[in-house]
Amino acid sequence: MEQLSTRPACAVQPISRLELSRLAVCDPRNSIPPEVETGLGALHDRIDTIIHLAGRAHILKDRGNDSEQEYFRANRDLAAGLCRFGVAAGARRFVLVSTIGVHGESPGRDRAITEESPCKPASTYAQSKLAGEQAVLEVAKDSPMEVTIIRPPLVYGPNAPGNFGRLVRLVHSGVPLPLQAINNSRSMIAVSNLTDFIQRCISHPAAANQTFLVSDGEDLSTPALIREIAAGLGSNHRIFPFPTAVLKHCLAVAGRRRMFSQLCESLRIDSSKARTLLDWDPPFSARDALRHAARETNL
Repeated sequence: MEQLSTRPACAVQPISRLELSRLAVCDPRNSIPPEVETGLGALHDRIDTIIHLAGRAHILKDRGNDSEQEYFRANRDLAAGLCRFGVAAGARRFVLVSTIGVHGESPGRDRAITEESPCKPASTYAQSKLAGEQAVLEVAKDSPMEVTIIRPPLVYGPNAPGNFGRLVRLVHSGVPLPLQAINNSRSMIAVSNLTDFIQRCISHPAAANQTFLVSDGEDLSTPALIREIAAGLGSNHRIFPFPTAVLKHCLAVAGRRRMFSQLCESLRIDSSKARTLLDWDPPFSARDALRHAARETNL
């Protein structure tokens, strides 16, 4: 939002369950409550583009018996409701940030996912995000409002939640990690690069009614990722070789099969459509962005 707010004639109004005073571009006196029905009324007829990033993710433990319903309520129903508001308000474009997870978890090291790859979401989170995409397209199909869908891989930056944040803390702790023998290749995207791409999707005519996969364009192995994090922290990495098959078995016994997939298997993205159709290149290299993210994380 800070980047958008610096653009001439660009007025940004965030809607978030976060305390808005934490966001540098927001005056908390002018904040909007998170309820879609009441919170958006003041913006009616003053919207050009809606960027929808909110969703339910990184929930390690769900309480109660409705966790699946909660994912769909947050990632499908909220997206559809916001899209309906955009149509009614006469918004020009709706940008939905989804996830690469809609394509599945790991096609292998030698295969890259493209926009044409089949959708086969493996987790409730990914299933609900795909349902959100479909719901938004259904709402907007008979309206003049354009829809742009972005499917990023792991998004990292300072104080990132989820797997990246946990890995930064592990490297910082100095705990030896049995990952040196991992020979995988994974696409990621820095939050600064994703923000830049979202800005391109707001204004570029060719982004209308398109779906994009987007990444830093520099795929890394897990050992290489750890080395860059350690360099950003100014510390020595402590990784050692360990048989991959044994590691996989140990994580499976511990109920962490998905952790093995995320740490040890490959997930490569072909982002050439975003680069050619929108003439876009990531402004920050993966090396610089990873080191910055590690260095600026509060530990």
